[in-house]
Amino acid sequence: MVSSGSIELKEASPILSTVSRGDKECHHGVKAVMLTSWSEKNPGRKFLQWKFWKDDDCKYFEWYDNEDTKHTKDVIRCLIKEKEGLAKELKLIKEKNEILLVKLSTFEDKLEALKLRNDNMEKEIMGMRLQLEDAKSNWNKICSMKVVHFDHAYMSSLAEADSSAFLHALVMGLLGVEMMMIAALLVVAQHAPSSGPLAQMVVKIEGQYSCTLLSSPQADKVEMVRNPSVLMVSQIVMIVAQ
Repeated sequence: MVSSGSIELKEASPILSTVSRGDKECHHGVKAVMLTSWSEKNPGRKFLQWKFWKDDDCKYFEWYDNEDTKHTKDVIRCLIKEKEGLAKELKLIKEKNEILLVKLSTFEDKLEALKLRNDNMEKEIMGMRLQLEDAKSNWNKICSMKVVHFDHAYMSSLAEADSSAFLHALVMGLLGVEMMMIAALLVVAQHAPSSGPLAQMVVKIEGQYSCTLLSSPQADKVEMVRNPSVLMVSQIVMIVAQ
């Protein structure tokens, strides 16, 4: 229950709204309209008035509802006040909601930018991983073979040497060659067949040349065959002819 002492409302002008037509006529003989007063003194009380009441030509006015009790008026005033408070609160909520929507749109744009950046970084990481795998693969190849750099004029000057002297010069002339590859060349020189099949060692040289070395204890010279189609060293192999 709402006590009258707890309500403090200021006097306000009547707020009128059309509800329905009444059965009575105004001073002009026109059916009066039924309106509802939302004034502070008579909130929600219906009354009859001339339909063109805004022109203030006809002074007809009559209350349709009986006057409410003080308690009823107090309750209605409280409801009106609560409604006004809720309307203000709703307005503030709408304003805050609009601000939040703007912030949300900004965050969504930032999120899309971060997603795009993340995708680009993942692509970069994937590319780096592929490069790393290629580097590992190339390093393994380098460890299992030797890229030999020869000067063509130097190789030509050794063309007249015997096989053992040539292999010795080849081994001694390899700068930066891994010990593993030097050992492999020494094995080739030591295990060349004394008769029968001819040991053939093919060295593919980085650059524009390759040399085919023919070696055996009976050979007095080493033949060299230029092959300009080879562009890089891929392997060093020994083939024993049948």
